[in-house]
Amino acid sequence: MNSYEKSKKIFDSMSKRERVILYCIGSSDMPLYSKVRIQKLMFLCVKALPEILSSEFIFSTHKKGPYSPEMDETILTFLDDGLISPHYGLTPVGKEVYNNISPHRTLKEVIEDNENFIRGLNEDELLTYIYVTYPETRVDSEEWSRLEKKLDATIISLFSKGKISFSRATELTGMDAISFAEYLKKSNIRWRAVD
Repeated sequence: MNSYEKSKKIFDSMSKRERVILYCIGSSDMPLYSKVRIQKLMFLCVKALPEILSSEFIFSTHKKGPYSPEMDETILTFLDDGLISPHYGLTPVGKEVYNNISPHRTLKEVIEDNENFIRGLNEDELLTYIYVTYPETRVDSEEWSRLEKKLDATIISLFSKGKISFSRATELTGMDAISFAEYLKKSNIRWRAVD
């Protein structure tokens, strides 16, 4: 069996959920580097497209935010089957299977938008963003009390990286616009308002 036939056979045996997960992993130019990042990427996609994805992915609260045990099992299966590497990037076989996946345009855009959003964030920034945006995910968290202590600094980091807007940053810190602008100035963070 040649590599094309092998990848096609794997693709044909995959569920919709498995195809979406593999597409998420393959949508990045760089490996996602952790199961936590893959889980959070998929969680953000489900939140953006609940009508398409919520029946495929069930997330519960967990020590590191929203978590899907089925997704975790799928990722481990991908590792065992040689579709992804230990750094959670696609292997050559995984790339061939990935090339067979053609998601709906809307799903593709949402995955790519969320992948672009989490690119460049460290795990603490990603978890903090999810915890403050979806407070219900803090239940059972082993991380929130530690992350909450540095919340303002993390929000400023997200703002500095262009991941959130000025108004969203003020909302998440609980400061008004003037106080937040002064806080940025005191922290030597340069920014300018966009008209």
